[in-house]
Amino acid sequence: MQPVPERFWVMVNQTGGGDYCWPWMGAVLSHRGGYGSVAWGKRHWRAHRLAYMLATGVDPAALCVLHSCDNPPCCNPTHLFLGTRADNSNDMKLKGRSATGNRNGQRTHPASRHFGDRNGMRKHPERVTRGSCHPLSKLTEAEVTVIRRRARDGESGVAIARDFPLSPRSIRKIIAGDRWRHVGGAVSRRAEGQCVRCGAAYSVGQPWQRFCSVVCNKAQWHAAHPKLRTRVSN
Repeated sequence: MQPVPERFWVMVNQTGGGDYCWPWMGAVLSHRGGYGSVAWGKRHWRAHRLAYMLATGVDPAALCVLHSCDNPPCCNPTHLFLGTRADNSNDMKLKGRSATGNRNGQRTHPASRHFGDRNGMRKHPERVTRGSCHPLSKLTEAEVTVIRRRARDGESGVAIARDFPLSPRSIRKIIAGDRWRHVGGAVSRRAEGQCVRCGAAYSVGQPWQRFCSVVCNKAQWHAAHPKLRTRVSN
């Protein structure tokens, strides 16, 4: 039996000479970009990585073996050089081989995108673990209903959080409808108010809100401070 280096180089087509690509003639990983594959030393190697090690005596280990020719089956040592994963990514971008813009898979194959009503969570909602069925859930549907009822009665998130194993921030997310959406909707705390400047009716979101818009707020402030701005735009 021939030694490993001789058996390896027999499977490499070197007829083109030193300046041309030497394609690997053995097994090829078609699902991995067309790189050659070879078994050596109780493990599988990509052919170009083993070619680099046999030619230079340097084990690539965790480093990548890059192609200057951008030909995956090529095993010509003069076309191979070491680099990190970052070097590999930058080399791909500089040579225009990255799938960006109109070359991205979401644009070249839009039918393969599963969004909207085609999303798996919408097509099969019964498969989604929700609410108290989730192993990490700290509440039940009944407790969420109580939290939102107390919020409608005017209690703050901090006061409600004292009675449940959640932070005030998590309670506010439940009240706003960002969590537990399948148990009712968000709690609206907005009331009707009247702008102190123009008299227009508006929806009050905070107790300190006195103006219907930013325009009225700024105009009122400039009217109260004429020395800071001589011209008030309404």
